[in-house]
Amino acid sequence: MASDQNPGIALLSLDGGRWETHGALTQIHVIEDILDQYEFENDLEAGSVKVSDVFDYIVGTGIGGLVGCMLGPLGMSTVDAKGAYIRLWNSNFLAKSQSSERTEVLTSALKNLLDAKPEGVDNLLSETKMINVAH
Repeated sequence: MASDQNPGIALLSLDGGRWETHGALTQIHVIEDILDQYEFENDLEAGSVKVSDVFDYIVGTGIGGLVGCMLGPLGMSTVDAKGAYIRLWNSNFLAKSQSSERTEVLTSALKNLLDAKPEGVDNLLSETKMINVAH
């Protein structure tokens, strides 16, 4: 997050990556390390910092976009995001060979996450702009 000591914008960009390699799980683990370091450097309680406390903007493509929604607007912890990712993996996502089929699965997963959103997220989601660009 931008501060007097570190002016500018902190942007977290999550790549869709290769689903088969669990790239999103690796990204979430790296984010956990960043949050742990931030908490340590600022003498904060472990697990007290959310991704949105550190990054001004969170963007992503494909599964990275879904993870970005989980960690940003939905305010999920990295532990909860990993669980949601694993549930999506178990939904047989890889069996979908067409890009349009995978898009449908990701869209459905996002809708399910929004339906189960934590309290207090409504206002944040109304301010969040989501853009779907179909190829």
